[in-house]
Amino acid sequence: MFFMQPAMLKRGIYALLLVLVVTVPLIFWQASLFPFQIPKLLVFEGAVELMAGLWVALLFLGGARLPRARLLLIALGAFFISLFISAFAGVDFLRSMWSSADRMLGLVALFHFGTLFLIAASVLDAGQWKRVWQASYATAAAAAVLALLERGPLMDFLLRQNPGRPGGTFGNPAFLGIYLLFHLFIGGWLWREYGKRGARAWTGLGLLLILSGIMFSQTIAIMLGLAIGVLFLVLWYAFTGSTRVRRTSVAVLACLVVLGGTLFLTRHAPLWDKVPGVSRITDLSLAQVGVGDRLIAWKIAVEGWRERPLLGYGPENFYVPFEKHYDPHLLRTGNSTVFDKPHNLYLEYLATGGVVGLVAYLALLAAAGVTLVRARWQGDFRGDWRPFFGAALIAYAVQNAFLFDVLASYLFFFLILAFAAARNGNEGESRSRRSAAWRTWAGVGSILTGVVIVFLLPAPIAVQGHSYYIALDSFLHNDPNTSQVHWQKALTSRSPYRDHIAKDYAATLTQGIAQGVLFPDLPARKAEAFAALQEGERRHPMDHTFLLALADFHNGIYLWQSDPAELEAARNEEMKALALSPNRQEVYFMLARTQLLQQDMPGALATLKRAVELNPEAGESHFFYGLMAYEIGDASLGEREIARALALGREPRTSDEAVRLGEAVGDKQGNYAAAAGYFLKARELAANPELFPNITLKLAIAHYQAGNLEGARAEFGNLKAQGVDVTRLVIWPALRPILDRLGISY
Repeated sequence: MFFMQPAMLKRGIYALLLVLVVTVPLIFWQASLFPFQIPKLLVFEGAVELMAGLWVALLFLGGARLPRARLLLIALGAFFISLFISAFAGVDFLRSMWSSADRMLGLVALFHFGTLFLIAASVLDAGQWKRVWQASYATAAAAAVLALLERGPLMDFLLRQNPGRPGGTFGNPAFLGIYLLFHLFIGGWLWREYGKRGARAWTGLGLLLILSGIMFSQTIAIMLGLAIGVLFLVLWYAFTGSTRVRRTSVAVLACLVVLGGTLFLTRHAPLWDKVPGVSRITDLSLAQVGVGDRLIAWKIAVEGWRERPLLGYGPENFYVPFEKHYDPHLLRTGNSTVFDKPHNLYLEYLATGGVVGLVAYLALLAAAGVTLVRARWQGDFRGDWRPFFGAALIAYAVQNAFLFDVLASYLFFFLILAFAAARNGNEGESRSRRSAAWRTWAGVGSILTGVVIVFLLPAPIAVQGHSYYIALDSFLHNDPNTSQVHWQKALTSRSPYRDHIAKDYAATLTQGIAQGVLFPDLPARKAEAFAALQEGERRHPMDHTFLLALADFHNGIYLWQSDPAELEAARNEEMKALALSPNRQEVYFMLARTQLLQQDMPGALATLKRAVELNPEAGESHFFYGLMAYEIGDASLGEREIARALALGREPRTSDEAVRLGEAVGDKQGNYAAAAGYFLKARELAANPELFPNITLKLAIAHYQAGNLEGARAEFGNLKAQGVDVTRLVIWPALRPILDRLGISY
């Protein structure tokens, strides 16, 4: 068979690797769950699975051998073994294997990165490696351009998530920065490698684009890694280069010292505010919310390690100690309280892998460094590539102290390891065996196996993500029938993330009940969602989010069926959630809602008071506590708590919150002018146009009660323009004298 020749198989692997480094960084799919992460990982895993099929066939035919970088192979093997042992001994094996739907970087994904290392290290020759790095570098320059354009014409195309910091095709500025960080040093090597001025000029332009992308991403950890990596590179050539290179390196080092000193001494100067990224460094302090939150997460990581010091909680299970030791001071207005990672890779390995996991990872980094130093040059390239790739690994190790691994960092970390291992003396040693029939057919079988695995693993996840998107989009467009069809596809696909989909499915059902957008055969849908959530709770018993999803689902179903048993079931789930995360305010908010539905007003007020006491500086707690105080008739307490919430920056975020606050301020406090302001905000926040007439009516009445007759006339006019016949409303008898006084005909 012609296509089973070792040379053809190697070309196939090389072509797939080129496709991988070009398409993975650029691909995203808006019509998918997590459009920037999941499509990238699925394309990566599919490509590796196809490469693995070709590689195994190549092994059968004797066309490839494992690299001779024994120290690195031992360290890599020990690293993977430690992770699998930790997963088996951990608290959530399924989470360790597959991670969560928004990460997808569990041990299954790590196994793909390890496989890529073995394949690339044992197959590619020097020329192919150089073309791979060239293609990857050109792709990085293109990704940087897209990120820079995101600040203008591509803002909507790339689903811009952070107005001040572009994330490009990665959707996250830190993820973009990690990717570009590796390629800045790869580009430096390529610039030195090229001899022609034209090639150097284009490479230099790419370096400027990539550096601009890093600076505009404004990720402090990335910029720190960049600084340390560049410093290493300068020191390397200051001690090992030719006389001319040494002098240049010393001059560059002196400039860096002067620049750093100037930046430090003038860090408060307005000039630096105009330089992208620099202002985030000059304004850095321990008092900043982001810095303080990370310090709390680091402290929790250490606490988690102390509880399970040897093997930790298992990979991807940091959420368990985080919730157990949750610090209520994390809840501040507008910031996230969810940390599934401690934002320090070393502490993450300590908490999730224990001492064994951390030592294994540090040993892998050390083995990578030794392999780089030992790697042979053999005249394959014009200059020594090792200092540039060594600087990239050092920059990666530095940024890991403040971030966590993502697809881009894993991909290029393992590719650099493979490159170093390939340059370690294994080239040219594999010899093709004369193909016996069984070897050929075994190779064909391995290729077909790779194809089958693509359809068994990445394909169902892609189908599920697309079905999820259509289901949610259809619901938002008031089409519950189409939504239900695609929810069914998402829930029944052969995907390990069905449990996570179930939470959103249940939330959509109850949201539909609240909005009057009812799904077909709702009793069956209720049973289906409830069973899926219970299965998720069973599979992930330490994950409090499934318990809160169940409690919220029971509360939502109560609004439909008015069955008190639903509220008792909700309270049961909330008690279990409190056992897992006793200091999380969100659990108290959910419990207070259930108590409110049970008409237990004093109990709900006491629950929210407890939430306030956990962190008196959290505006969220004061806001809900104030609303509840109004509900039970304590207008004085309600006014104080809402004022405190507003002072802390917590304003109504949804139309329903603004309506409730407007009703409370108007009816309980008699401040109808303030109530009108809240109703106006409610109309601005309302996503469903069907809510406009009811809100407009409340706004018109509030204006009238506040003595703003012109405002009342205008809003009653808006109501009429919306097609509302006020004479048919239940409150018409009360409205009639108001309209008569305003001189409005009806």
